[in-house]
Parts: sequence; C-alpha cells; structure tokens
Amino acid sequence: YFFNNALEMYQNEIKVEDICVAAINLYLGLTLSQNDDLDEAFEHYSESHRIYEENLGENDLETARSLLHLGRIQRRRGNFKESLECLHEVLRVRKSLLGIHDFLVKEAYIHIAKVLRESGNEVEAKKYYRLVL
Repeated sequence: YFFNNALEMYQNEIKVEDICVAAINLYLGLTLSQNDDLDEAFEHYSESHRIYEENLGENDLETARSLLHLGRIQRRRGNFKESLECLHEVLRVRKSLLGIHDFLVKEAYIHIAKVLRESGNEVEAKKYYRLVL
C-alpha cells in the first residue's frame, strides 16, 4: 500500500520513465513477491525492466537485475521456458560486463540451475551448480 502511494506521488512529480520509478517498481515487485502476489509482482518487474532497458540499454547491470527478478517470478509461476530465457540473458550481460568469476555471474548460474532442477532436468542443473564452484 505505502509503496503504491509513494510510486503514485513520485510519478506526479517526475516523468514516468525516470530511473527512480524503475527502482520503485522493482521494490514493489519484491514486496509483492514476498507476499506471493506473483501476478502483481510480475507487472511491476516488467515495468521496471522496460524503463531500465529504455534508459540504460540491454547491456546494463540494473537492466539485468530487473530481468533476473522477472526470471525468478516466471520460475515461481511454473513458466520454466520464459524463466530460462530471462536468466540466460542475465548471465550473458553479467559475464560480458563482469567476467566469469564474479559473484553475480555465479548467482545467475544458481538461478538457472534451480529452474532446470524444478523443471526435471537434473543433469543440466548439476552442470550449472558445478560452475559455481
């Protein structure tokens, strides 16, 4: 409730495409996700990602972070194919900007492995878990 009010007030003061609005949408998504309101969380994550991508481009860590959250929500909704598409893009961006040994790259490996495991692909999941080591 308070986040929605903050977002509405903020949007009245600034342009809707502002990076701060993207951040507010991301945090709204996090809060809604924690309360298992996955559809609403997905909407806020999608809006956050759209704003980040339009303002910062697809090869940006904030854009990738918003996409990570979209991938996580898709996994929780049982949309494994869509989740993997998001997470592989996160992995691509993070590897290109940070290198293969960065913690955020390893975090992407873990999320991909979770999706693979939950979708029944244990063999492939183990490959990604091993990449973390």
